[in-house]
Amino acid sequence: MLEDVRFREVLAHHLGAAGVMRSLLLLWLLAATQVAATTVYRTVDKEGNVQYSDRPEGADTEELTIRIQRASAPAAATAPEAAGEADGRGAKEAAAEPAGPTPEQLAEETERQAQRRAENCEIARDRAQRFAISHRIYRALPDGEREYLSSEEIDEARARADADVQEWCD
Repeated sequence: MLEDVRFREVLAHHLGAAGVMRSLLLLWLLAATQVAATTVYRTVDKEGNVQYSDRPEGADTEELTIRIQRASAPAAATAPEAAGEADGRGAKEAAAEPAGPTPEQLAEETERQAQRRAENCEIARDRAQRFAISHRIYRALPDGEREYLSSEEIDEARARADADVQEWCD
């Protein structure tokens, strides 16, 4: 504490009050630039599997904002102690919490996403090919009957199928 007071006195002597304020403002701005955010979409499929994506995948997709804070080496070294002091816990309790996904977990999730993307690409290509060669396309009604699409609806279905191929395969 005494060293902190001495530091402020020396700083104020060399920079003046306005200089100290400018320095503190600059320091605050530098710290503020170390925080970033990104949006991720969470979807739960019919089988209960949770999927995360950078794009919404359906009407039941939940949008999540993830904040990423980059810490410099000194700040990272004192982060557990600061976290423990801020909420009344000790440094050991704060340090025991998981720090987030490990690189192995991230690699596994990336691999799962690539596999899902390849599967969706194959499905989209198959669908687009079937729509391209079919002359009569229908949709199944809840009672089991078929409703055949008009020429305009067929063109729209083919365009959607081609767009799905572009989305999943490129």
